[in-house]
Amino acid sequence: MHITFSPEGDFSNYHPFFPTDIAGMLSGTSIIFFAFVGFNTVAVLAEEVKNPEKNVPKAIMLAFVICTVLYLGVSVVAVGLVNWKILGTSDAPLEVALRVATNNILLLKFISMSALFATASVVMSSIFGGSRALFAMARQHVISGLVARVSRRGVPTFAVFVSGLVIVLVVLVSRGNLDWLASIFNFGTLMTYISINLSLLQLRKKMPDAYRTYKVPFYPITPVFGVLSCIILAFYLNMNAIIFACAWIAIGVLMYKYSKKRFSSESMLIL
Repeated sequence: MHITFSPEGDFSNYHPFFPTDIAGMLSGTSIIFFAFVGFNTVAVLAEEVKNPEKNVPKAIMLAFVICTVLYLGVSVVAVGLVNWKILGTSDAPLEVALRVATNNILLLKFISMSALFATASVVMSSIFGGSRALFAMARQHVISGLVARVSRRGVPTFAVFVSGLVIVLVVLVSRGNLDWLASIFNFGTLMTYISINLSLLQLRKKMPDAYRTYKVPFYPITPVFGVLSCIILAFYLNMNAIIFACAWIAIGVLMYKYSKKRFSSESMLIL
């Protein structure tokens, strides 16, 4: 078996660099933003990490560097091989680009299977991180304590089930529309990152002398830029998906208010 690669590429594909202006770039960025949710998952799992004060920041930065190199490398090569207009209309853009470089059927199938596994890993990561977030919220009585129950092996089974069920419901309601799904997921992620950056500003203000093993560089420019960039990207998402996501957030706020009120009432009865 011989695997042959063609060194041919069309460098004119890189010109102009912004064929649809900056707005097109921001629109694409808002859709692909879900790729960054994994960094937040690392932080969510900090409780289960040894020496999280040092290992979590290292893990996030290492993952960020590796992902940046891989994402940029794949993008540069793909666009160099095939015009972006063709890639944009393809259901399997990486396979289309790879066919220009090689005609080896095994390698092509391997890339297709890898894409499926990568997609599945994103879903698993979302369930993993989401279940831990729900578990933590339940322990703090933000939502029902039922979600905080764990199995004999210490797994928050009910939280995992709820996370998976929510994902299934979102897919069913959106009827599998990828634009909707990406926009809904990305909107929630953007809101999460906005909250994280605002929390950093608030904590630095309220607890300036607190001991910190890791300090965000270029403070306060970094968190302020983070908030502004997330707000800008949110405007480029599907508006119908944003409305759906806002409705979902409203339901969550109502559940939070109800749970806090109920917990306060139960605490008063105990006293």
